Amino acid sequence: MKKVLLFMMLSVLTSSVLVSCSKDDKPDPIVGKWYFRTINGIKVGDCAEKSNFNIMENYTFELRFSNKDTNEKGDCELNTPFRGKWEKKKQGKYIFFIKDSEDKNRENVLLLRNNDTELVTHIGDRKLVCKKK
Repeated sequence: MKKVLLFMMLSVLTSSVLVSCSKDDKPDPIVGKWYFRTINGIKVGDCAEKSNFNIMENYTFELRFSNKDTNEKGDCELNTPFRGKWEKKKQGKYIFFIKDSEDKNRENVLLLRNNDTELVTHIGDRKLVCKKK
């Protein structure tokens, strides 16, 4: 009887280890750095292509806009990032939360399209399409 009980306990332990090891460790497809490609269907310029969402596994993100510097070089510089949190609603649909300039919480929907290769959202009245590099 002790051998049967020991065998059952070892079976349970072994199966729980196998289940924990077989966990899908792939990050969510939204995780990564997404660069601006079009705004309202118009391709963004070279400088704006550096603007991006950096969406992290810890359910936070940074949104950075690139602007032409006013110095004589005219370099593109990324601004101080807007930070916020995100959550997954269902496959391919996400909500991100960010404080606006009036310190009010804003909610926006992010959608993944074309086999998770495009991120689409609206910021104000602008439709923004981003791609990972």
